[in-house]
Amino acid sequence: MKKRNLLLGFAILLISTMTISSEPNLQDSNANLVIHNDIVVSYTTHSTVYIETNDDFESQGWPGYGNSTHPYIFSGYNITSDNVCMMVSNTTAHFVIRDCLFGSITWRTGSGIDLYNTSNGQVINCTIKSKYKGLDVIDGNYTYVEDNIFEDCDYGILNRYNTNHSIFHNNTVLDSFYAIYLYEDWNTTLTFNNVSNCAYAAYTRYVDDDHFINNTIVDCTYYGIYIRDSFYVTIHNNTITNSTTGVYLRSSLSCNILKNFFTDNGMLIDTDTDDVLHWNHTVTSNIVNGKSLGYFWNETIQNYSGISYGQIILANCSDVQVTGGTFHDASYDVLIGYGYNCTISDAVVYNGRYGVYVVSSINTTIENTEVSDSQYSGISLRLSNFSVVSEVAVHDCGYDGFQVYSGYWNTLRDSMIYDNGQYGIALANIPGYDDARFNIIYNNTIGWNSDNAMTFDGTNWFDDL
Repeated sequence: MKKRNLLLGFAILLISTMTISSEPNLQDSNANLVIHNDIVVSYTTHSTVYIETNDDFESQGWPGYGNSTHPYIFSGYNITSDNVCMMVSNTTAHFVIRDCLFGSITWRTGSGIDLYNTSNGQVINCTIKSKYKGLDVIDGNYTYVEDNIFEDCDYGILNRYNTNHSIFHNNTVLDSFYAIYLYEDWNTTLTFNNVSNCAYAAYTRYVDDDHFINNTIVDCTYYGIYIRDSFYVTIHNNTITNSTTGVYLRSSLSCNILKNFFTDNGMLIDTDTDDVLHWNHTVTSNIVNGKSLGYFWNETIQNYSGISYGQIILANCSDVQVTGGTFHDASYDVLIGYGYNCTISDAVVYNGRYGVYVVSSINTTIENTEVSDSQYSGISLRLSNFSVVSEVAVHDCGYDGFQVYSGYWNTLRDSMIYDNGQYGIALANIPGYDDARFNIIYNNTIGWNSDNAMTFDGTNWFDDL
C-alpha cells in the first residue's frame, strides 16, 4: 500500500514538473507571446521567407509532401519586417501557413503575406498587424483563408487580378482602411467574417459571381459592402450595423441582395453611365432598422403605404405613390432613380445621409413631408426635372436643406426651410453637366440657415429672398 502511494506521489510530481517546464520562458528572446482568438500563442522568431518554386518548400525544410492530404506546413513563427514578411510565388503544391505572427517595425509598411500565382494555398489562424497589406493574393487559384486576425492595416485582405475560387471564412479585420479589397476576381466566397472600425468593410470592383454570406460588419465610416462595375454578386444574410452606407451597388448588374440586416444604415444604388439596368437587382427580404426594405423595380400605377418599410427605393417606376411612414438612419432614407410621376407624401424622414434623394427622374412629387437632421442634404434632386416639392419642412441638416443639381423646371413652394448647416436652398451643377436652370422657388419660409440660398444661373426664380 505504501509502495502504491509512493508511486502515485511520484507520478503527480512528474506531471507537475512537466507542466511547469512546458510553460514558455518569458526571458527567451525567441519566444513571442500573443493572444490570438483568446488563446495565448507562443511564436519563434524567423527571417523573411521567399518561396519561388515547388522545390523551395522542401529545400527550406517545410514538413509535408505538397499534396492535399500532406501539404507543406509553415507554423509557429513570428516574422517582423518593414518589407514583405512572407512571399510565395509560382507554385502549384498544396501548402499551409498557420499559427504565425506577421508585423512591422514601422507603422503600416510592407506586406504580411504575398501569394502570387499560387494554387492550393491556405492561411489559417495567423495574426497580421500594422502592415500596409495584410494578405495579398494575386492571380491565385483555390486559396483558403480561415480564422485569421488582420489588425491596423491599410488593406487587410486583397484578392485581385484574375484570382478565382478563393474562400475567406471566419476572419476578423479590425482598425483598417480597406478590410477586404477584391479587384478583378471571380467566384470568391466570404463567410462568417467579422469586420469592425474600418473605412470600407469590403470594396469590390470588376468582380464576377462573388458571394458575401453571413458576415458581420460594424462601425465602418464609409461603406459596409461597396460593389462597383461588377456582375452577379450575392450579398446574403449579412448583419451591417452603424456604417455610413450598408451596401452600395454602383454601376453593377444583376446582383442579389437577400435577407440582410441593416441597423443605422441601408442601401444605395447608382450608375456612372446613365444605364437604368444598373438599378435592376434582386432585393428581397432585407430588414432596415427593424422594418422591411422596400425595393420596387419597374412598378407601374401602384399605391403603397410606407408604414411597414424602413427604407424606400423606387427604381424605374412610374405612377407609384408611397404614403406615410417614418424613415430614418437608412443612409438614403428614400431613394428614387429613373422614376416618372412618382410621389412621396405624408412621411417623416430623419437622420439619414440624405433624406429624400432623387436621381434622373421626371415629375416627382414630394409633399406634406418633414425631413430633418440629414448628414448632408434633406431633399436632393439630381439630374431630375419637373418635380414639385410642396408643404414640406426641411431643417437641421448638415449641409443643404433643399438642393437641385443640374435639373430643370423644378418647383419648391409652400414649405419651410430652416436651420440647415450650409444653404437653405442650393441650385448648382454636377461636374460635367449644366447648371440647375428654370427652377421656381416661391411662397416658402426660408431662414436661419448659414446662407439662405445659392444659385449659379440667373434663370432660376425666387420670390422668397
